[in-house]
Amino acid sequence: MSVLALCVGVVLAACACSGVMSGNPGIVAPGAPDPDWPDAAPAPGEGDPSEGLAEPDTDIPLLESSSLSDALSTASLETRFDPAVITQFETTRFTATIVFGVPIDSGATEILIAWSNEATLMGEDPESFEVSPTSPSRQWVDNAFAHPSGGYALSWTWDVTPLLAGDRTLNLRIRPTVVIDGEVVEEYADINEPVVLAVEVHPVQRDLDEVAAAAQSLELDLPEKMTVGEEHVVTITVPLEGHADTIGADVELSREQGSASASIEMAGQVENDATAGAESRAAIERTWTVTPTESGRLDLVLMTSVRGEAAGQELRREVHITAATTVVAAPPTFWELLQGPVVYITPFVALAATIVGVWQTRRRRKPTASKDTTEQHA
Repeated sequence: MSVLALCVGVVLAACACSGVMSGNPGIVAPGAPDPDWPDAAPAPGEGDPSEGLAEPDTDIPLLESSSLSDALSTASLETRFDPAVITQFETTRFTATIVFGVPIDSGATEILIAWSNEATLMGEDPESFEVSPTSPSRQWVDNAFAHPSGGYALSWTWDVTPLLAGDRTLNLRIRPTVVIDGEVVEEYADINEPVVLAVEVHPVQRDLDEVAAAAQSLELDLPEKMTVGEEHVVTITVPLEGHADTIGADVELSREQGSASASIEMAGQVENDATAGAESRAAIERTWTVTPTESGRLDLVLMTSVRGEAAGQELRREVHITAATTVVAAPPTFWELLQGPVVYITPFVALAATIVGVWQTRRRRKPTASKDTTEQHA
């Protein structure tokens, strides 16, 4: 007779005497309206719940037991995500399975289980995940199924949706309900430590973060000086860090309010322009023509909006970079240089011309005056 058959026989005999089972092969959970299952009982002994616990074996825990070693048995814990890659905003199915009734492999996660066990899953940060159970939180040994590798198993499942990017943590707790001499010993419910599960960030979010970091480290290359009225070409290249298939970017150049005025026009753009070489990376290149219209300090703002999409949710991050240059007045043209001295000496030339004109007028008048005097004497 197998161990499971022997165990079930013992349970059936015990339940027949106690009246716990009533035409139902399942075991009534603690807290159910059954007078034969106590709600709680004082914990026997003091100190660590594991003190005095006999060496656990691979036997199946009993529903009715007179000692802790009979009420608890060792089991291995298996966990998996489906799909295995955890992605932000995308729901994945998480399964926790306990396997018992067989020796535990070296290196496996080992826990203690009772006839009745409850499992809970939650994020270490409550805002990191949405967790929805898709199976009953409490499972009983008599509902176990044959495990493919041998022994018996119970499984719990949850739908898990990551809400925040980055390195996140899920905590899984398996809480056995220990019954000794017909009384529930609450002290042993937390005998298992929480199982910590690390969750990797969504790959699209990670790609977006890498491109945003590259955009943040860019320097807006401006000439030390610009000249009023002259066109100046400003070019910027935002590397996509090899993520052109998942990440895009919009780049805008503008004048900061309060700085010297200037006109800014888009001169050209190249999307996903791969540079040469074995380590070529796609990039977004933008070119603008900046024409200052007044002298003074010109502050320019480069705004890069990095975007991606995950499970229908738009991911976006804005990166701002500022740079300043000095705008000087345009130098005089050749005509203006030539015109300067002319304008300067024109008053003097005019004065000299006036003096010469007056002098010539007076000189012409003298002979006439002499002639008139001679005629009078005659």
